[in-house]
Amino acid sequence: MSTAAAPADQAARDWLEHFRLRPLEALDQALTGRAHLGAFNTLPAAVALGQIVADPGQTLDAIVLRWLREHWGKTAVDGLRTRRYAQALAEALRAVDLLGLPECRRWLQGRAPSDYRWLEALEVGGPATPLDALFSTLANAQSDCSLEPFWLRLSRLEGQTPLWQGRAALVGLRLLPPADPSRPGLAPGFFGGLVQFAEGLARRRAGPDAMNDEIAYICALQSMTPATLSKPLRRAIGQQIGDSKRQMEADARAWLEAAVPNAFKAPRQGGSPPRLPMPAELSELVSLIQVSGRAAAQGRLKLLVAGHRQYVQDTGDSYYLVRCFERLSRELRPFDPIQAADLAHEALRLAPSNHHNWAALGAALDAAGDWTRARAVFWHARRRFPSDAYAHTQLGHALLRRGEDAAALAAYAEAARRFPSNPVALAGYGHALLELNGPEAALPVLGSAVTAHPTHLPLCNDYTDALIQIGDLQEAGRWLEIARRLDAQQRAHDPKVGELARLLDFARSGNLQPRHRQVPHESQDGDPNTLADIAGRGLAQAPALGASTLFRQAGKHDLARAAIKRLCAGPEHDVEEGLLIAANDGWTAAAQWWGARETYESVTRIYAQRSRGRAGEAVDWAPLLRDLPQFEPIIRVLSDADLPRTRVSADDPEDLKRNAWVYQEAAFADRRDAAEEDWLAAAQVI
Repeated sequence: MSTAAAPADQAARDWLEHFRLRPLEALDQALTGRAHLGAFNTLPAAVALGQIVADPGQTLDAIVLRWLREHWGKTAVDGLRTRRYAQALAEALRAVDLLGLPECRRWLQGRAPSDYRWLEALEVGGPATPLDALFSTLANAQSDCSLEPFWLRLSRLEGQTPLWQGRAALVGLRLLPPADPSRPGLAPGFFGGLVQFAEGLARRRAGPDAMNDEIAYICALQSMTPATLSKPLRRAIGQQIGDSKRQMEADARAWLEAAVPNAFKAPRQGGSPPRLPMPAELSELVSLIQVSGRAAAQGRLKLLVAGHRQYVQDTGDSYYLVRCFERLSRELRPFDPIQAADLAHEALRLAPSNHHNWAALGAALDAAGDWTRARAVFWHARRRFPSDAYAHTQLGHALLRRGEDAAALAAYAEAARRFPSNPVALAGYGHALLELNGPEAALPVLGSAVTAHPTHLPLCNDYTDALIQIGDLQEAGRWLEIARRLDAQQRAHDPKVGELARLLDFARSGNLQPRHRQVPHESQDGDPNTLADIAGRGLAQAPALGASTLFRQAGKHDLARAAIKRLCAGPEHDVEEGLLIAANDGWTAAAQWWGARETYESVTRIYAQRSRGRAGEAVDWAPLLRDLPQFEPIIRVLSDADLPRTRVSADDPEDLKRNAWVYQEAAFADRRDAAEEDWLAAAQVI
């Protein structure tokens, strides 16, 4: 191992000898401040290492990588205070960037974008936090464009992404290597990210100053003027302006137009804009698949997929690809569930908060027999989209079909409680009761639901089925006729209607046989970590995390405790543990439990304060609102502030839907607590 020519400082020479004999131990002591480096003690550890060790790019690379591997994912180390440990991680990551450690850079580029959220538990302040250092290292170490989807996701300011992370994402996009080395310049994805960043600022009512600061900063760094920015920015937003379905957020447009006025002017004649595949091409392809099958459509399918990918590459605009691939995934699932899953997965890399593609991905994986990954996706979607009734019912349906009865019944019961006017949620709950607990348990639910929704065919079917099973054949016959009429009117061609007619005939002749559930078929085991690029490496524990929440809210605390034991240490585990303590022993016990813990991650800080408030203590939410402005919606609810009345549309971002939903749920005493917890659970996921 090469080391430096002996430094003049004796303490540094002693450390260098220790490093030669026990490199990992010596490095750990230097990073954690437990080594005396003499005159180098006044320097940050990353700088000191570069001055003490000769050829650090070669000498330190393998040792720093070993240290990072040993500590990655750990939010605490025995014998080291959290603040000191966070500083050590930050210095190790800074060393990777500052000293240009090539193996460390490659490892971080492959691992960190899907596995960095645990570092949020170590945001304890200081000159540089671990996340600061990580994002800086990733931005400066890009040898290709593989991190572009990661930066684009952060630039949207989705969920509770802090503003500084959106700014870091713009730095990462600015430093992407050019696709064509002969034509250096900012990548198209940068301008798409800039538009998304502006819309994210507008959603948070952040004001124009943050946008103007970014434009000025970019122009200064790139030796550009707003006028020279206008052409590539116009290219990024051109299709968006002309599409009546895509109205740019009004404030975002006003800010961009003020900062870069020429971006919104019609381009001069000449040149050809990037080609976007037309909606008619998708419609024609779908018709061909439905009539002639996948094989007949294969050539046109390849051309359409390639066209959308090229458009994203040319403009940085993924809006149309995301919607097209979701539609194709649904249509291809009966023919090729693997390709269907791949298309939904690709769309989610670009837009991970699109709930339609999460539903498509889970259904495709389930159809392919990959229950391990499908199950994780279903649980993740329910947690990520608490205001989406379909995410709840799709999970219940999948669990019921796979024989996970307790979780299925609890999922459907919670869906019916949260969405009491949704016929799909009510039908699912009634069907689960019918299948698991028998007609006597199901009839009250199905009866009231079918009265409220008399034109919902699945409800009518299950209600008829329950009536047949209890022997009320006259009433069953009446509802069967209603089901037949609905089936004809809706052109549903539901085979359940014909099956019910046969069952009713058997019952009338006294030959009705006992029901037997189908045994769930065997499935292959996939690795949830292969989906880490869209959900992080925590996806593998999504089922245990979801089950702990669901069973606790359903009052099945023993099952919740069993699920918590399967969780890894971290903020999510702490939240579930604290909430179960509150459910079992009361809020005072939960507040005491939180008081004995160090809480630095945003959601755990909010839960600690919430527990004190629920225990009757006077709490001041102003400091948290100042530190965590991105959590303003939930802090408004928790502090009993006046809540805005918001209306959202189907195409609005999930953030706005989730905020509007929690404001609405706060008005219902029996649903408020669960809504608050679901909002915060989604914040930990996104």
